[in-house]
Amino acid sequence: MVGSNLSISRVTFDEAARRLHLGILQFPIRQFDDYRGAAAAIARSAADAVLVVEDADAVTNRIAFARPMMATRRPVMFNADIFVEHFGLMAYGVNLRQQYRRAADLAVKVLQGVKPSNIPVEQPSRNEPVVNLRAAKEYAMVLPRELVLRADRVIQ
Repeated sequence: MVGSNLSISRVTFDEAARRLHLGILQFPIRQFDDYRGAAAAIARSAADAVLVVEDADAVTNRIAFARPMMATRRPVMFNADIFVEHFGLMAYGVNLRQQYRRAADLAVKVLQGVKPSNIPVEQPSRNEPVVNLRAAKEYAMVLPRELVLRADRVIQ
């Protein structure tokens, strides 16, 4: 598991892994230069797959970030859809483009004179599963049909 925000959800991951009889290997990343080292450590490890727990807003160059993760030759799952569009196998998280559009709408309201304190706080109401069939093909994997059918978005 790779990520800089791991401590926030650590208990949740531990519980889910235990229920699924999975072991968790951690490869913490504290600064951008750590990505390559973490990817190399993953490639040398016994990990079968990679779950990247990363704040997508903190990644300034998602291609430079995603490529080392994909170079591990392990199926990679991200928590943000923007990583999966070109590199990852799948993602489960909020639609970041939709989040950014909402933020722009709120900024327009403020610029039109609405007091920020009068704008209600919003949180994402749903997570989207996204599957990249191109990445599955690259990994020579056949994803379960049920998984593909349940995805909100399938990248061909």
